[in-house]
Amino acid sequence: MDNNDNFLEIFLKIEKFLNDSAGMSQHLNFSSLLAKSSENNSVLVQYNNELRLCSNIRNILVHQNGKNFILVSDSTINRIKDIYEIIIKKISPAF
Repeated sequence: MDNNDNFLEIFLKIEKFLNDSAGMSQHLNFSSLLAKSSENNSVLVQYNNELRLCSNIRNILVHQNGKNFILVSDSTINRIKDIYEIIIKKISPAF
């Protein structure tokens, strides 16, 4: 699996976790989901800018044939993994 695919996999885990944690019965785009989930959650507020950047990267990869345009770096993979681990560790008990 290349870094682009790895990035998308981790991003989808974050999106699913936020969706499940928020108890959403309807699908929201990631920006709306993040805004709603961040309302009462300081962890998400802290990582809001990075998560929005990740959302933009995801959109380029998926919607604009970005796999031929962007190569996600190892440091980006490490960072999104770190954010995911922090989110599931710090948010799970709160919901």
